[in-house]
Amino acid sequence: MLRSVKEWLSFSQTDLEDGEVLFQRDRFTGACFHAQQAAEKALKGFMVYSNIPHPKKHDLIELNDLCITINTAFNGLREKLITLNQFYIPSRYPDAAAGMAPDGVPTKDLSRKALDYARDVFDFCSDRMKVAVQQKPPEPQPRYYEPPDRNGNDRDDR
Repeated sequence: MLRSVKEWLSFSQTDLEDGEVLFQRDRFTGACFHAQQAAEKALKGFMVYSNIPHPKKHDLIELNDLCITINTAFNGLREKLITLNQFYIPSRYPDAAAGMAPDGVPTKDLSRKALDYARDVFDFCSDRMKVAVQQKPPEPQPRYYEPPDRNGNDRDDR
């Protein structure tokens, strides 16, 4: 499970980085799409970590509502997720972009805001998983059986 959680967070981190590259190149629509994707993958990573089956959906509010069943602090992300949620479909299809911004494409300021919100969601989810891991008692280390030596003595007693 931990490997899967790390994979979700790694993909989220990559989307954040890709969004920043697109932002630097004034490709604001793509940057906003990657911001939405980064938030989605961070939420799904938390869901995997919490053993919540995650739906194959992209609605950040719906995903967040599932996270709230585990940790009510996720309520604090709602406004940021509402902003990010608008970028999934419109940023992918030219005939849907009209609803995204007054002129049909996100502005530089809106793109910056989306990336900052996505980073906040990523950090929030990551922090919740770190806190939980630190509070969890350590797993006992497996002991490997070693047969007694030739004299019948346990090898651990030497």
